[in-house]
Amino acid sequence: MWGIHIANAKRRDAEVAFEAQTERRDIRTVLKNGEDKTSVRILKSTVRMDEQALVQEFGDWHEVAQALIEGDPEIDMEIIGKKLKRTHRLWVDSGGNIAYRVNLFRTIYNPDGTERE
Repeated sequence: MWGIHIANAKRRDAEVAFEAQTERRDIRTVLKNGEDKTSVRILKSTVRMDEQALVQEFGDWHEVAQALIEGDPEIDMEIIGKKLKRTHRLWVDSGGNIAYRVNLFRTIYNPDGTERE
């Protein structure tokens, strides 16, 4: 449940609480055998397996390329393909640390490539 405190200059104030209600749909998607369809999140990669981590581990791109030819250093068979439950989206900075304050903005461009104001 979320709460909002509202006040104005005349010292009128109120606390409003609200809660989102999930709306049940009458139409649902089912599989061929009649079972309900479910969504699953699967782990594809981790920060330790991205391009920058491989460059730090092997030194330069030529060494990374050689390691990729010889084996699969970017794949950890213990965790790749693992089903995830109850995930949360996190924003990270360039160092891989969790960013607690993030300002998101969108830049819209005109058809000629100039930035729209």
